[in-house]
Amino acid sequence: DETRPNRHWAQRYDPSFERAIGFLKESKRQDEFEALQQRTREKMKIRRMRFFAIILGTAAIVSILMLIVIVVQKGEVVTAKSETTHAQQETRSAKEEEQKALDQAKRALADAEAASQEANRSRQEEKKALDQARISLEVAEATKAEADKFKDSAEVYQRSAVQERANAGKALREANTNRAQAIKLRMLALGQSLAIQSLREHSNGNHELGALLALQAHLFNVSNGGHPFDPDIYRALSQSGDPRTIYRGHNAGVRCIKILVDGKEIASGSDDKTVRIWNTVAPGDQRELVNPTGQAIRSIAAYGSQYVAAGDIAGNLVVWDRSAKDNALVIKGHKGIVNAVLFSDASHIISGGADGFIRITNLAQPADQTVLSDKINSRITSLSLSTDGKLAVVSEEKLRIFNLRATGTSPVVLDVKGSRIMTVAFSPDGKLLATGAYNGAVSLWNVATNQRVASLTGHTSAVTGIAFSPEGHVLATVSLDGSVRLWDTRNPDLEPIVLQEHGGWIWSVDFSSDGHTVISAGEDKVIRSWVPDSDRLARMLCGKVSRGLTSEEWRTYVGEGVSVERPCGQ
Repeated sequence: DETRPNRHWAQRYDPSFERAIGFLKESKRQDEFEALQQRTREKMKIRRMRFFAIILGTAAIVSILMLIVIVVQKGEVVTAKSETTHAQQETRSAKEEEQKALDQAKRALADAEAASQEANRSRQEEKKALDQARISLEVAEATKAEADKFKDSAEVYQRSAVQERANAGKALREANTNRAQAIKLRMLALGQSLAIQSLREHSNGNHELGALLALQAHLFNVSNGGHPFDPDIYRALSQSGDPRTIYRGHNAGVRCIKILVDGKEIASGSDDKTVRIWNTVAPGDQRELVNPTGQAIRSIAAYGSQYVAAGDIAGNLVVWDRSAKDNALVIKGHKGIVNAVLFSDASHIISGGADGFIRITNLAQPADQTVLSDKINSRITSLSLSTDGKLAVVSEEKLRIFNLRATGTSPVVLDVKGSRIMTVAFSPDGKLLATGAYNGAVSLWNVATNQRVASLTGHTSAVTGIAFSPEGHVLATVSLDGSVRLWDTRNPDLEPIVLQEHGGWIWSVDFSSDGHTVISAGEDKVIRSWVPDSDRLARMLCGKVSRGLTSEEWRTYVGEGVSVERPCGQ
């Protein structure tokens, strides 16, 4: 190694180290190239040897296969010779069989010709049969078409007959309905006629006959679907059967009335400066509550049978506790007439006055008064409180609805164009609001939508009082025209029942809690009581009569051809 050049040798003996390094690298590359060429030549030599080996092996295999083929062909030649000999024998046998087959073919041909002739005859027969069948089919189709035609006609006639039968049935039903309706209308007209004759007989002093005719008129009206609110029927029954109790005792006009909750007492306030309690069971039994203010009364309210409250023309509220010997509590606050007063509960009173204020007074602390809103710029004439806490307030200018259960909210203002409102009342369910106007108009309002839903016309002067029956189906109104009117709120277009017994202006109206009584009061100083229900009047009247119409009376007032009906089962 010391004689061969390397890195150490170069560093030790050659002063030019870099050239020595280059020489070494070149020597190494040359050695590697020569080694690579040597390996390549060896690989090519090996491939040539493999190629020659494959060729020689393939030639050997081919030689073996050729030898096998030669041996096999030699065996096949021997076999072919044997098969040739056998084939010659088979050929001779085949010729013999061929001759036999030829003979059989000739016989078969003869049989085929005979069969062909038979087939021709069969085809001719078949054609005839087909022609006959075609003719039969055409006849059948024509027959079917004719039958279908008759069937269609029959179905048309049947449908027509069914329709005619249905039309006839419908016409018969309509005729029966029209006949029944005509009979009902005739009986209703007869009932109207009997009601008018009842009023005439009653005015002539024939009270029993008038009562019988009124009962018969009511029966015809009810049994033939007449309206239970019919004014003529009601007037006839009322004239004969309504006791029409009159409560007398005030010395001046009666401004306000209230039936107490048990229906046995009536509270009234008058311009004679008194508040009176009337016994409805014994109308002559009355007593006066001491009025410490000595002022004329304009409004009245009650809570149960214990408390009675009244508002006077001097702005005072007077509350009587009837459980404490009618002790009177005087509450001051308003400056002017107290036109409306009501209880919101047992301990609070709401009042409205001509001073434009609405005050809520706590009876436990009378000095503790709440003003519901700022002053309304016109006098308050009426208040009504709904069961759900809505307070309707009437002033000369507007109708406002306050929600007492939502303090701090602004009131709803209804558009009451046409005339100023005088009085207001909520229906028992709080869904309707009734108003009476200065021009005599009565309106029904939907509380949910604040829209007018009906206009009731009839009064000819200012409506001063308004009240709903307990079930809400009847609305009573009173007016300065001197009439009490009863309206059916379910059918507001119907003519109202008109009661005209007062001798002048009427100021107040109220219903009993059972709806059996309506009372009114006004300028004539009396309180009048009415029975507002035709059915109840008929039952009351049946208790007064002891017979029915005689045969002669029936022929005279009812006529021939009408089946006798007894209203009270006489």
